[in-house]
Amino acid sequence: MMKQSQIKSAETSKINEDEYGPLSGEKPYCDMFLSKTSVKPPYNLYLPRKMQKWLPSSGAPVVLTCGKYKWDVFYGGEKSYHKFNRTEWKKFVTDKNLKEGDAVVFELTECSANKIDLRVIVLRDDLPYELIIKDEDKEGARSDNPIILG
Repeated sequence: MMKQSQIKSAETSKINEDEYGPLSGEKPYCDMFLSKTSVKPPYNLYLPRKMQKWLPSSGAPVVLTCGKYKWDVFYGGEKSYHKFNRTEWKKFVTDKNLKEGDAVVFELTECSANKIDLRVIVLRDDLPYELIIKDEDKEGARSDNPIILG
């Protein structure tokens, strides 16, 4: 098993993928809204139980792929409360300019005891034109009529 110190710190490198493409429909995924503590100190992001059952309980290196870039982070399993390494997650948050209330979708594209690949889709104010809701009566247009993810 690789330890956190054996993987590179969160660095970005280009890849060729669409930032807002659809989910595969065949792979496990979870969605969540980012809380204040996910995007500011202490930078804790706990993955939902729905996703934990697919991941190694002992933890593993993770490649987060979002748009044309990827980040190396470490996912701590049972002993680390199913969360990403704070320093590496902070790098992702900073690079993507994530804010409290942004929604993220994690799609598990590959998983083994030595490596986890997660495709990340970020949904926020700068949504593609096709996803912007214009009619106030539509779902998500008002706080009393939210869009329910998942």
